[in-house]
Amino acid sequence: MDETRPFEGGCLCGAVRYRATAAPVRGVICHCPMCRRHSGAPALAFVHFPAKDFAWVRGKPRLYQSSEFAQRGFCAECGSTLSMHEEVLADRMLIAVGSLDETRARFYSELVLQWLPAAARAILEASMDIKTEFISDWSREKIALGQAQGRAEGRAEGRAEALLHVLSARGITFDNATAQRIRSCSDIAQLDSWLERAVSVRSTDELFG
Repeated sequence: MDETRPFEGGCLCGAVRYRATAAPVRGVICHCPMCRRHSGAPALAFVHFPAKDFAWVRGKPRLYQSSEFAQRGFCAECGSTLSMHEEVLADRMLIAVGSLDETRARFYSELVLQWLPAAARAILEASMDIKTEFISDWSREKIALGQAQGRAEGRAEGRAEALLHVLSARGITFDNATAQRIRSCSDIAQLDSWLERAVSVRSTDELFG
C-alpha cells in the first residue's frame, strides 16, 4: 500500500470532501447499537487519522451529539456517514472507511481483513467467493412461503381453467363475469366442488347454487 499519497474521500453527493496527508494510526470496527443505527449496517469501520494531518477541503459534516462525550458527523445534503468526534481522541479524526475514495478500495478491503481475527477473516473471505450465496433464515422462510403460495395459486389456476373447459365442452354458456369469478377463486376445495357439479349441471346458476 502506498502511504505517501494523500487519503481522500467524501460523501455520496460530493458536498463534503476531506484529505489526510498521513496514514491512519488505527483502525476500528464497531458494532455497538449507536454505530449500527448511525450507519444502517451491521457494523461500522473507522480509521483514525492524526488530526494535524487531516483537513476538510470542501464543506464540513453536520454534527449530531450522540452521547455526552461524542459527536457523529454526516453530510447534511445526502446523509452519508462520515466521521466520529470523541473528546478523549481530540488529537485524531475518526473517519468512516466506506467514505474513502474508490482509489483506496484495495486499502479498504485489506485493512478490514487485517483488523479481523483469523477465524472471522476466513469466514468473511469465504463469503466473498462469487459462488457463495448468503440467504438469512428470514429470507429462506419468506422464499419458502412464496413458493408454497405460488404452487397453490398454480393449482387453483389449473382447476379454474379445467372447470371453464368442462362448461364449454358441455355447451353451457357463461359470461365474462362468471369466468372472472371462477378464475379469481383461490379456494381449491371450492373449485373441486364446482368441477364435480360441472359434469351434471345445466347452467351456471346450478353450478353456484
